[in-house]
Amino acid sequence: MSYSTVRDILNFSETLHRHAAALYEGLRDSTQRERVDMLLKLLTAHEQKLAEVVASYRDDSHSRVLEEWHQFE
Repeated sequence: MSYSTVRDILNFSETLHRHAAALYEGLRDSTQRERVDMLLKLLTAHEQKLAEVVASYRDDSHSRVLEEWHQFE
């Protein structure tokens, strides 16, 4: 079992969303279909927004909360 702080979990979540956004953006370069491109653009923006929200939540949270340890598998 692994344990992480709330800060570590939020950092992981932010990184995950940023990687997903980059993946969708990269896939946009490989498509020639307009509808697929529009969907990937929407997904990219959505993942970027999620990353920003997680970062904002982390930055606005009290340090005591961020230092709590939780089981994270």
